[in-house]
Amino acid sequence: MGCKKLEQKQVAIERTRLEQQPRFVAGDKGRAAVHFHFNLDPAAIGESLFAILSNRSHAAVYLGPYKTDVTVEIDERLISDKGYDGVEFRLLQTKNEQFCIWINERGEPYWRPGARATIKFLDEATLDKDGLTKRFDVNLE
Repeated sequence: MGCKKLEQKQVAIERTRLEQQPRFVAGDKGRAAVHFHFNLDPAAIGESLFAILSNRSHAAVYLGPYKTDVTVEIDERLISDKGYDGVEFRLLQTKNEQFCIWINERGEPYWRPGARATIKFLDEATLDKDGLTKRFDVNLE
């Protein structure tokens, strides 16, 4: 994982940064839902703050505790351009004092109405077939 150990003071700083992220609010036009499934065990994560950030909207489409299943509301702004986006995942484990960030260099068509995205966070960064860095595998249905 792309994680680093933090001091207690840094945990508070990162928590504030995440909580101050702009939030994506789906409008009425083209409204739909996308379901994410993640591979990390919530019991191992413990108390946390988890964010799914959209590079297209420059906002968090989800901000809350880590859960293995998260459904996000989207609209035409994300659905356009076949739903392609670069998505970033951030996880702040408050009791474990750990902060993790996962980013892939390649975008994926996450934002298709009714899409199901299975995300497998990798222990180490790898390169895809084109030599681009990836920190998680994506399976879209």
